[in-house]
Amino acid sequence: MLSPPHRRDSHPDGVLLWEAYKTTEGEIPLPPHAIVISRAHDSKGRPKQVYYALVCENPTGILHSGHGMLDTRTLRNFGDDGKPVGSSQVTAVVERTSPHDKSRSYPITARAMLTAPYAVQLTAHRKLSEEELRLLHQASLGTMTTKDWIAVAKQIRLT
Repeated sequence: MLSPPHRRDSHPDGVLLWEAYKTTEGEIPLPPHAIVISRAHDSKGRPKQVYYALVCENPTGILHSGHGMLDTRTLRNFGDDGKPVGSSQVTAVVERTSPHDKSRSYPITARAMLTAPYAVQLTAHRKLSEEELRLLHQASLGTMTTKDWIAVAKQIRLT
């Protein structure tokens, strides 16, 4: 994102780790290498009880699947009356359209395809400790190998 994050996102008063999702067959744990986090409180300061995720995959691996540029002028939100993608929007389901007037190009760092069950409601959350947050910060610096990431994810998920 080229726009600065909102303060509640860059300095949250707590971070939740989500460890499972709901289906019609019950609660299913996330894969052990997956880390899904959110702010502990919603934009009105209430404790977050519900969170959603898109389920994606890339058979060739997500780490080396980027390349190219994304012209946001050609994208509109699929819902929300087809509004343009916002400058601080992190996740969106979009459709391609003809360009509109505001333009920002972003590098494509990863590609994946939606896969069943497509969108899920996450469950089983807990607040991360300061030590776990430090580990995630180190992991976000991009210097870890896949093996290192799996070790960090395992450490956090088994706490």
